[in-house]
Amino acid sequence: MNRYAIIIGLSLVACVCSKKEPPGTALPDMSAVRTNLAFTCTHQADHLPPLDPQAEGLFLYARFLEKQDGPKDFNEVARYYRIAAAHGHYKANQNLQSLISDGLAGSPDAPKETVALAVRLIQQGIPSGYYDIGHYLETGYGLGQDAETALRYFRKAADLGNPEAQAYVAQLLAPLDKAPEIARQMRQCATDQGSRRYRAILEFLRSNDGRNPKLPDIDKIVPLPPAKLPPWDGTFEWQKAQNAAIPPKKPSEVTVDAMAKAYNLDPKTGFPL
Repeated sequence: MNRYAIIIGLSLVACVCSKKEPPGTALPDMSAVRTNLAFTCTHQADHLPPLDPQAEGLFLYARFLEKQDGPKDFNEVARYYRIAAAHGHYKANQNLQSLISDGLAGSPDAPKETVALAVRLIQQGIPSGYYDIGHYLETGYGLGQDAETALRYFRKAADLGNPEAQAYVAQLLAPLDKAPEIARQMRQCATDQGSRRYRAILEFLRSNDGRNPKLPDIDKIVPLPPAKLPPWDGTFEWQKAQNAAIPPKKPSEVTVDAMAKAYNLDPKTGFPL
């Protein structure tokens, strides 16, 4: 087994911080590593905590604003996402990272804020946080470009069940001169969790439990093999109709103000005061 495969196997110990501790951009200590490439399949869902109901309300309204047709105020969307993310809402955190890093929402320092959000996910024990940091290290976005350290984060994310990381690391380990058996196990684990589309469908069904959701467009999203996956914009026909008919309730400014002040944030922007 060569040095490259050993590097992929490196793993780090997560830094667990209190809920009220303000996020920073300092990465977890990478000195604690392992060289054993043994892989045990873990599913990401097992590491996801329950969501705060009020933060969920902010997230749903922000997502509604983001997905509406026509002109959008992405700074207003980011405001709700920021406050929800401060309350531990990992979905709001991930959506906010995308808005900021894509340049859609303003930020005093976009790379720094984006990396800080990913670090916060790591502090919460969310597998995708490790994957995000791996991506930023790999590309040099907000962090010094470091391919070797990026691999450690990808491996940690894979070990915690992140399917994107499992698929990515499996691709790196697949060649015969690296670790093809580990690659096979990771691919199987990622497949067991379902592809991105299957996970999106499961999330759609879970989030609409009790509302009798329909999937008339499922054959267009995930046709049966051997048909290839067609392009998909990530939306569902039923959800579009529901969103148009019944938008989520706008959070009251009293609620937003209280949630923001709990973390010393500006209620108007979600930025720290």
